[in-house]
Amino acid sequence: MISCSKDGESLVDPDALTDHEIIAHSNNRVSSLLMTKNEYKNWVDNDEFTNSEKRTSLTNDIYKKYADKYDFIFFILNEPSIPENLSYYGKLIGVSNNVEGTGQGIYDYSTQYGSSGKLKAIMQLTGLEYLRGGPALHELAHNWANFGIDSHYIDGPGNNISSFN
Repeated sequence: MISCSKDGESLVDPDALTDHEIIAHSNNRVSSLLMTKNEYKNWVDNDEFTNSEKRTSLTNDIYKKYADKYDFIFFILNEPSIPENLSYYGKLIGVSNNVEGTGQGIYDYSTQYGSSGKLKAIMQLTGLEYLRGGPALHELAHNWANFGIDSHYIDGPGNNISSFN
């Protein structure tokens, strides 16, 4: 989790008991979720980001330690590139939306994630460098930009895309 807050006051209970180990950097602006090797392997091999029970368990732990003042939470895999069994650079899962006119409905699942309404979406990026590059911005855009007009589905990354033919 990266805080855009210059004061770093988002950490509300550093000693809260959680199911997952979450370590804050000394500046309180970056945090790491530490998983055992087996837990991380399962997370990647089974694409557990798509498992709502696993996802909400992690975010509920985050809210035990951090204030509900973030619109987005990113999970970034500790990988140089996309793991072989995953087929995406990034994935956004909507948590709440109260904006009309974007082509998507109004919804709020924030309490399931431990948020009291601030959280808009959570994302997983499948490589370490994807926060600074296109995948992060692309996933953020999905929160608002991909629902206003009909679009085509592309079934995978690459330059030889035939699904538009």
